[in-house]
Amino acid sequence: MRPVSNPKAICIGINLRAGLITLMPGVKQFHLGGDEARTLGQNPETKAYIEQHGKGDLYLRHVGPILENLNARHIRPILWHDMMIDWDDKALESLAAKCDIMTWGYDGDPDTTEGHFNT
Repeated sequence: MRPVSNPKAICIGINLRAGLITLMPGVKQFHLGGDEARTLGQNPETKAYIEQHGKGDLYLRHVGPILENLNARHIRPILWHDMMIDWDDKALESLAAKCDIMTWGYDGDPDTTEGHFNT
């Protein structure tokens, strides 16, 4: 993922979801997943971006247009939480305004699993 996502790729993603949504009249929520982004920032270009702006900012630059498109359709997006554990408060607050975060439990109870959330 590059710091400035390819607008054509974002458009394709939005159009694919729009096609699915037409098959689900009255849908109120749409789970995007959004996990498995552990390699975010391994590319030298994105690593430099993250060092300057934070991992959350890069992630939001990519997924933000998709969240905004769903919000405009009055559909609340859902994302898995595990990729956001180490984000700063500003990025988390920005994300929370646009979608719901669903807890992903790896082992045991998420409330008692060490390192499972950021407090």
